Amino acid sequence: MKRKRSLNLKSRLGGLGAGGMAMLWSHAALLGAELAAPTPNPVAPVPAANGDQAGDLLAELVRAGMERVAADKRAAEEEAKDEVRAARVAAAREKIPADADLKALLEVAAQRKEDLGKAESRAAFQMWLERDEAAAIGWLAVTARYRDCMQLSRELQRWLGGEGKKERLADLLERYPALADVLLDAALGLAKQRGPEFALRLAQSLPQREDRQALLELVLANGAFVKDHLLEVRPFLDPTIMENLRLIDRMLMALGKAQAQAKPNGPSVEELMQKAGYTESMIQRYQMRDVIASFVHTNGNYLSDLPLEVRLQYIGYPGESWRTPLATLVEKLPEFATWCAEMRERRLPPEEVLRRVKAAWPEAAQLDARLRVLVFRRVFDLDPVASLQWLAGANGPDALRELHEGVNELKPEQLVDLLEAIPDLREQLGGDFKYRADNKLSEDWHREDAGVRKDQGSVEVPEWQEPLAALERPDSGLGLEEFRAARAELFRRWVHADLRTALDFLYAPRNMVRYEAVRQALAADLREGMLRDAEKVIGWIVARKYGSSSSAVAELWAEALLAEGRTAQMLENCSGMPRAGLEACFVGLAPQADAAQLAEMRWGLGDPEGKEAAAYAKRKVQLCGGDPARLFDGEEDERGGYDVREQLQESWVKYEAAPLQRDLAVAALLKLPKEMQADAVYDLVAGKRRGGYAETARLLNALDAAGLVPDKPGDVTPEIVHAALRFNGLPDGGYHDAAEIMVQALAVRRDELRHILLYWTYCLHQPSSVGDLIRQLPNLPAGPDRDALLSGPAAFAEMDGKYREKILAAIGDKRVQEEALKKAEKRRGR
Repeated sequence: MKRKRSLNLKSRLGGLGAGGMAMLWSHAALLGAELAAPTPNPVAPVPAANGDQAGDLLAELVRAGMERVAADKRAAEEEAKDEVRAARVAAAREKIPADADLKALLEVAAQRKEDLGKAESRAAFQMWLERDEAAAIGWLAVTARYRDCMQLSRELQRWLGGEGKKERLADLLERYPALADVLLDAALGLAKQRGPEFALRLAQSLPQREDRQALLELVLANGAFVKDHLLEVRPFLDPTIMENLRLIDRMLMALGKAQAQAKPNGPSVEELMQKAGYTESMIQRYQMRDVIASFVHTNGNYLSDLPLEVRLQYIGYPGESWRTPLATLVEKLPEFATWCAEMRERRLPPEEVLRRVKAAWPEAAQLDARLRVLVFRRVFDLDPVASLQWLAGANGPDALRELHEGVNELKPEQLVDLLEAIPDLREQLGGDFKYRADNKLSEDWHREDAGVRKDQGSVEVPEWQEPLAALERPDSGLGLEEFRAARAELFRRWVHADLRTALDFLYAPRNMVRYEAVRQALAADLREGMLRDAEKVIGWIVARKYGSSSSAVAELWAEALLAEGRTAQMLENCSGMPRAGLEACFVGLAPQADAAQLAEMRWGLGDPEGKEAAAYAKRKVQLCGGDPARLFDGEEDERGGYDVREQLQESWVKYEAAPLQRDLAVAALLKLPKEMQADAVYDLVAGKRRGGYAETARLLNALDAAGLVPDKPGDVTPEIVHAALRFNGLPDGGYHDAAEIMVQALAVRRDELRHILLYWTYCLHQPSSVGDLIRQLPNLPAGPDRDALLSGPAAFAEMDGKYREKILAAIGDKRVQEEALKKAEKRRGR
């Protein structure tokens, strides 16, 4: 009888009771058996008596596994070659009849995301672009509202490279907002082929800053080119725009490298920048580029300019994630990533990783406690209890502080393990930890199976687990790549020989993290097995064999059936599924369901915020053909405790209105029933739109002209403007220029609505400091618009009195002055 690793928490922790936290520190020695000297889960290593036989099998697994890895690598490298992909598209094109209905071919492919990337789809789209480019691009723009169409960007790239095509990019971006990501990806790919000169010309043709960014990054990375084109790139590098700082530093670093390689007698970068009209502060920034490169804006972290030895002390403090020093440590010690990988495979104990770090980096030896936290973070999600014991053994009660961020990484079953080990943990930590823990334990699997504790992962299958145990022994003598290849090969054979126990093991919640790479490598084999035993697999899912991993099993099962077109079989078997599994099936089926199948799915709608409800609504909007009468047909009653009509209205805005130009978007809202239009307006303006502040102003004007904004400003109108500004920021050049903001706002013709927009501009974004605003006052034309703009900062609760007096004095309307003061007083009293 092989010794099974116990999954009983009381046994593993020596019976921790109500005073478990105090006892936890004294049980750190248990880690020697659990984590520091790892053993495979769930059985012990194979006895020495089986050594010869195990050795032969191990050698065979390594050989077969490495051969498969090498073959897969060769195939991937071959597939990545542009000429190979082009040849496949050309071959597929030869097979498409000249009179084929190309739209019909692509409509079928668009039902499944991965099919759009196949050579046949790319060939059909290529032919359609040549036959009728307007129809092809129009179809793609509609499809992009509902599907990720990035797979066709290569064909757009090829098309954009044609004579006179790139000049149409700006117009296409304006006409088809939903297609922006695909078009810009195609443009960037073309620019990489043609070089920085082409990229700069293309960027110059695009009026929107967000559309130019990726192209400019490509240009500015080429220091030698920029050195000769400093005058042309200067207009794109306004340092008062925060988003430009990364571009500026990218350019300055590239210029520094180019200068180091330049002829010694040539002009300096500083001289060239001065000649091109760059400011003195920009030239100084170039001179300090090596220091500035480590400042906060390079990675968005306020401690990023501190040495790693110092930053390690701040792990867990506000603004400093443990991942930031972890990434920097990998840069300092590249081997650290490999050591962590070995540790996560339980082939290196944490103490050995620490020893190696200290040996390679003596300066960090005195930071033992902080280094332990980094290592702890790398193994916490594998075994929370054992890893916490290890950390607590050295860091004591301070170890508990590290639990807050890690709770979201755990499976619910692992959290149950942790709370059983320390019963009063939620009370001890309280606050954020208690909130996160309660949310984790309220997931669907736990609500449905409340009180049921399954021993997932404890199935004993010696013929497979014994060789796995031998393979996973730290002293197996295998390198990391050999080990992973051999393990994948072992599981591949296991899956084909005994799917049931292989699924039990691979999808046991406590094994999900450790064997994630195995499941990814074996996805095709797992789907193949599920197709062979589809009815059995659904039975296992319905029986709740996989706990919180049920959705992952159901998703793979659904993918397998959908790929074979077995939708009827899926629908027949969904009714008994746990909610998590049902969600996975619905999300997979909905994008390709017809109207009848979608109606069959309606019974299973649950949480209105759930993925299945969203998938149902998205597909119904897509099928209604732009006719809300068809959209809401048969949707008068409630399902799952909520009104489906609300979800449908939100989806209508998201997929039928928001991706369109503003006038078309407003027209789409007017198609909705009158009683839904007010909510639809809010949903539309609250969504992110290209064009920033100027587009926000124009959209508000279009909505007002269509009668979708109340005639008299009341509670609704400020909410609409607030939502529009909150998600769509300020224009280029408008961050410090109040006069430009006033000009942009003039797009809103109704005075009251424009004044609300100007008021909220400073309340939400504070585009410049109060001091800057006061200096700009002489440039702002007096009148109601200026009064409205200034009333925002005048209503700030914590403004310095002398500043408030100057702003109030510049407001000509006494009534506006008084209202601003009242708002400031009210906010101070909150």
